[in-house]
Amino acid sequence: ENGVEKQYSYGELLQADAEPDWAFSFRYFQDFDRVVVLPDGFSPETVTVEVESRTRSISSIEESFSWMSSQG
Repeated sequence: ENGVEKQYSYGELLQADAEPDWAFSFRYFQDFDRVVVLPDGFSPETVTVEVESRTRSISSIEESFSWMSSQG
């Protein structure tokens, strides 16, 4: 943000009327479609996704992806 590295949580980037939590299961393939609102002046380079399991026998997963903007 303005030349300084900054991190935002998913909850900080949700639209005002969006539900912050949602139920999901990875037993089978599942696709998510959520809208996030980026602050003015923020140009993302990467997005990191972390999934935490409620089951102790299943480890959490974290992966980072390069940000690809659909804006010209």
